Order: sequence, then C-alpha cells, then structure tokens
Amino acid sequence: VAAFRWKKVRITAFVLAGAAVAMVFFLGYRAAYLQPASAMDGTEQVISAEVTDYSYETDFGGVVEASIRMEGRQYRAVVYLDEYVHLIPGDRIEGLFRLRCTTGGREEATYHRGNGILLLCYPESELNILQTEQIPAKYYPAVLRRTLLAYIDGAFPADTACFAKALLLGEKSDLPYEISTAFKISGISHIIAVSGLHVSILFAIVTLITGKRRLLMALIGIPLLLLFAAVAGFTPSVTRACLMQMLFLIAMLCNKEYDPPTSLAFAALTMLAVNPFVITSVSFQLSVGCMAGIFLFSRRITG
Repeated sequence: VAAFRWKKVRITAFVLAGAAVAMVFFLGYRAAYLQPASAMDGTEQVISAEVTDYSYETDFGGVVEASIRMEGRQYRAVVYLDEYVHLIPGDRIEGLFRLRCTTGGREEATYHRGNGILLLCYPESELNILQTEQIPAKYYPAVLRRTLLAYIDGAFPADTACFAKALLLGEKSDLPYEISTAFKISGISHIIAVSGLHVSILFAIVTLITGKRRLLMALIGIPLLLLFAAVAGFTPSVTRACLMQMLFLIAMLCNKEYDPPTSLAFAALTMLAVNPFVITSVSFQLSVGCMAGIFLFSRRITG
C-alpha cells in the first residue's frame, strides 16, 4: 500500500512539475515573442520581407510566404500582393504594409497561427522587389517541392495531375473547387492529405533498400525523413509522424525499447515548443488524437 501511495505521489509531482514548466515557457513565449506581434496588429510599418517560398496567383492578386524581422525578432508572415508577381525564395519585398496579427486583436484569429504564421501583411504603397541572384541553400526543400510538382504535371494527364499532387505532396491548390468541396462534404479529405501513411511507406522503402541494417537505416532514414517533412511544408501530421519514426530509428540503433506513447508525447511537446499555436490546428488535433486512440483502444478492439 505504501509503495502504491508513493507511486501516486511521484506521478502527481511529475504532472505538477510539467505543468509548472509549461506555464513558465508559455508566459515567456507570450512576453518575448507574441506580445510584440500583437502590438503591431493594425499598424502600418515599413518592412523588408525575405520570400521563403514561391508566390502563387489568386483571384485578388498574389500571395507569398515570407520572413520578416521586427524589433529584433524573426516572424513568419504571409504577404498579399495587389497584382501577381512571380517571386522565388530569396527575393526581398520592401514597402509600407498594414499588419494583422493572426492570433486575434482588432480582428478575429485566423488559421495561419496553427502553421506558425503570426503576421499578415497588406501593401499600403508601391513595393520595391529585389530579386535574388541565387536561391539560398536553406530554401532548397521549397525548390525540390517545386521541381517535383513540375515533374508530376509532365508525367500525369491534366485531369489526374491535381490528384497526384495532393496525394504525394499535399498540394491541393490545383484541385477543382467542386471536387475539393465534395471531398470535404463526404468526410474523406484525409485521403488527399499527406499524413503518417506517407511516412510509413517511405520508411518501408528505406527498410527494403537497406536490408534492415540498423546503422544504415538510421543514417539514411533520419535525413530522408527530415527532408520529406521539409518538402511537405512541416505540416503537423507529417511532422508528428517523422518525429516518431526518427525516435524509433534512434531506439533501434541504441538497442533500446521503443515506447509509442512516449514518442507521441515527445513529438507533440516538440511541436508545441516550436509553435504553441499548433494546438489550434485541426491537423495536429486529429493526428495526435488518432494516435492516442490507437494506443488506448486498439488492443481491446483487436481482442
């Protein structure tokens, strides 16, 4: 009885300690990073943004993701353009912008916060665009993604290329509105989303190529998983699956037992530490919730 009580005391102490650490972390994140972004909500600022991905055209102009430095802090942002301009990673956009904080303020919060994007930028003056001579190496995953999308366009007929892009890379922008809506209404949108299934297939290929040699699997598998997550845009479902798979490789390499619930908790905490607002992402909620449900009920259901 005493041992059982001591175990309960230890569990309670660990839970309270974890809650305290989390509270301190989030208060620090709010004070050091979030509050400056919130203070810029609704203001007009002269900024210089570095493009981090390829721009794309919309019905109202163009959109591109960028990185901006404000008050000594680096923020991910989405820049809206009045007219579409072809931009590549490494280009710079300079001008006067009206800023909107995606976590809420004068207007409602947006889904961008779940993707780590805290600011939306709307031009208030003529923009000065400085084109890069060479794409920086840190943006090579975006270049590889662009190359793969172009290859898919050339390898598939026009009516199926959009599905191939969605299935392989999660690129849904080319899906016709009617088809995209039909997938959503029928509740099968996950079929055309990059998820843990893709990571499992990728890992199966690595296992086959390496002949199940532990060291070789780790040396090839971990960099490949990181690259795949980067090409897929570090979406929550893919990031969660890649982190868990990398922990599996590390445990196998170190000859240690792999504990799935622990790896799920580690993946979730890592993602929350990088972007606390990822918890508002439906993709994160479904991915983590699905895995938790499998760990909790799969054995009982199988039995």
